[in-house]
Amino acid sequence: MAISIKVTTHSGDEDILTVDEFNPVEINDQLNDNEPQSILIADQIYSRINVKNIKPVVEPSDMEPKVE
Repeated sequence: MAISIKVTTHSGDEDILTVDEFNPVEINDQLNDNEPQSILIADQIYSRINVKNIKPVVEPSDMEPKVE
């Protein structure tokens, strides 16, 4: 199931990307590894040190309680 994420950068960009899987632990490991200069998120390449925040986008329908 695809999920939308919002990537915010220190340079002020805000991108909404669709990914097949969102694994915050894996992304955190990539961002905290000093070896690579860039990371790939969906089809975008970001400078590792420019990424400020990555979080899932919650759709309004996802927040509504489900009535059975």
